[in-house]
Amino acid sequence: MEYSGTKDKGNKPIEDSQDGLVVFSPTNGRVVPLNQVEDEVFRKEMVGKGIGIFPEIPLIFSPVNGIIKYIPETKHAIIVVSDDGIEVLVHIGIDTVELKGQFFDLMVEVNSKVKVGDPLLRFDKKAISARGFNLVIPVIITNANDFSQVVPIDKERVVVEERLIEVFK
Repeated sequence: MEYSGTKDKGNKPIEDSQDGLVVFSPTNGRVVPLNQVEDEVFRKEMVGKGIGIFPEIPLIFSPVNGIIKYIPETKHAIIVVSDDGIEVLVHIGIDTVELKGQFFDLMVEVNSKVKVGDPLLRFDKKAISARGFNLVIPVIITNANDFSQVVPIDKERVVVEERLIEVFK
């Protein structure tokens, strides 16, 4: 594995924030505010609130303790529902649905129980980039309207298992 996280969060409850729930980073990379993501659906928060990450590694790890709710046939995205009811969409790249699953290798399946830091998916960064796709990874709280606030971190870079988004009930 190519990340520098710790495995201790898998046994901790997600509620280790002052008043909110924490969604952890699913990969290492440069933070991209959602309003700068080159996809109108994400940029205008049509799917939910969140943040983007330009990945430095070709791996996605679970951002929460929970269950895999949805994986499209094209394997370019995963929805994990946390034990606390947060629906987290991790979408690898922009328009990568067009790749029809090529360059994505799943490590989980729908209904798998996962903990923060568990590997979910590997993708071929070079091959996807070589085909002209933007690799930014939107991490979206799809049920943001169920919460009073969704607050992305204010940092330039994150690593796996680092705080990414706080969600307040």
